[in-house]
Amino acid sequence: MAATSTIAQWASLIAVQKAEWDDWAEKWDDRSCSALTATVEAGLICRVQLTTAEIMAKTTTIEHQLAITPGKRGYIAGNPPAEISSLFQQTKVAAQTVQRSGEAWSDAGCASSTNDDCVSLTVTFDRAIDDLKKTYVAWAPYI
Repeated sequence: MAATSTIAQWASLIAVQKAEWDDWAEKWDDRSCSALTATVEAGLICRVQLTTAEIMAKTTTIEHQLAITPGKRGYIAGNPPAEISSLFQQTKVAAQTVQRSGEAWSDAGCASSTNDDCVSLTVTFDRAIDDLKKTYVAWAPYI
């Protein structure tokens, strides 16, 4: 296990995640989904996409934790190099926000219902995903 790491190692992890989220976003757009269409009865396919995003957010968060946990598969180093440390932290926080938003959305039954609480929860979840995607864009110089 390496005590130090390279930017390329961290960028590799992020590049894979970015590709997965880009693929998700393409499907979201191809289906003409939005937070509002996901909150109406006819928006079932969009709610399925959001369920997928919730699972992806959990995976992304776990991968970030594994990257900094010695002895775990996926471990890179305790901390990324200084040049990308802040960006990695921003990405990690954004992924955690998506995960929490997704869990709140799911716990409220929004995957199968269009109750009144689901509108605000879906909008919050969608915005969190957008914020995560923005952090991936900021990785462009390294990927």
